[in-house]
Parts: sequence; structure tokens; C-alpha cells
Amino acid sequence: MSGKKGEAKILGYSIGINGENQIQLIETAGRTCYKSHDKITDDSAVRFVKKLRDIGHESVIEHSWVAVRFTGCSRAFTHQLVRHRLMAISQESQRYCDEKGFYKNDYFVIPPSIEESGLSDWYCDKLKQIDDWYQELQVKLKEAIKAGKTRGKVNEDARFILPNAVCSEIVISCNFREWRHIFKMRTDIYAQWEIRYVMVDLLRQFQKLFPVVFDDFEISDDGRSAGKITK
Repeated sequence: MSGKKGEAKILGYSIGINGENQIQLIETAGRTCYKSHDKITDDSAVRFVKKLRDIGHESVIEHSWVAVRFTGCSRAFTHQLVRHRLMAISQESQRYCDEKGFYKNDYFVIPPSIEESGLSDWYCDKLKQIDDWYQELQVKLKEAIKAGKTRGKVNEDARFILPNAVCSEIVISCNFREWRHIFKMRTDIYAQWEIRYVMVDLLRQFQKLFPVVFDDFEISDDGRSAGKITK
């Protein structure tokens, strides 16, 4: 077993009712502050938004948002992500989803330190045991419910034995300002390795699609971290 590697995929982003792209939408909103809509041209949006970003007027960039799906990431990853509260969240529920076979299905994450220490076989053996215990607990709970001993729910209560290593799919939607905050916090060299690796890869996608909003972040030479460029 090799475990999953986390991935992030952009699902969608804001579009104006008249077809404005994300940067044009920000400009339309932002020029309300200055009553300068008469200065809008076909190529004015990028310059306007760059100026807002550079002077720190970031409230205006909240008018555009992006939705992202994360797969192959651990429950430890998602519990860091949901601490960022200015977002819409839809996450795989261990209460309703049956997680049996997570080991057989390679639905878990192996930390690099465990691989580097030669502990992968030991680690995977323990995860297999937990998967077996989870399924055994499901059976015992079903029997207890059938016998009228409890009114509990099987998956709802069996999930308590699951480790943070088990993967948990999640979709979040955030405005551009919150995404900038997330990238600042989670691509930093001191951020936890899993969320840092995934967020650096996602930052690359954002820089390609929305460069004027995110190109002031610089990714390290080894591609493992990033930081905001200071002037």
C-alpha cells in the first residue's frame, strides 16, 4: 500500500451577469468606491485590481470567489482547512459514509517521516488492524441494535475508531481575499507538510488563472513552500 497523495481541483468561479470575468467583476465593484465607472475600458481591470492589491484595499477582491475540491487528503488535513471560517464547506461525512475497506482501497495518507524512517510496513499493518476493528465494531453495533440494546447508529458510532490518516473529500468555496489568507498561512515553510504541499500546488493553479491577484506570492525553488513578496 502506498497511500494517497492529496490533490486540489478548481470546480468553478464567479462570473458577472453580463459575462464579466473575476477581475472585471472586482473592478466594477471597486470603482463604486470612487465613482469612476467612466474609466472602465477593455484593459483597465488588471491595472485597477493590481493597484488595490498593492495598497492593501483587499475588501474589494472579496467580490470574486473560487470553489475547489480536495481529494486524497487526510482527515488531519481537512480539520486544518475548516479552521478558516470564511468559506462554504461540503465534506464527506463519516457519519453517513461507510469507511470499511479504507485500507484495502488505499484510502489513507502516509506521512513522509514514516516513509523516510522505514516504518511504512509497520504503519500500514496498524491501519489494516484498525480497518478490521472498524468492520468488527460495525457488526457488533448492528447486532446490539437488532437485539434492542441500543438505538445508536452504526457508522455514526463506529467512526470513533477511525484514525486521522483516513482520507476525507471536501469542497470549499472562498472569496479571493480569504484564499490569499489561506495561501499566506498554509504555504508558509512552518505550515504542516500535507496542507502545505497541496496548497502550493493549488497556488500555482490560481496564479495561472488569476495572476494579478496571486502573483505576489513566490514559490520556493524546491516547490514545497511559498511566501508573499514584500516590497
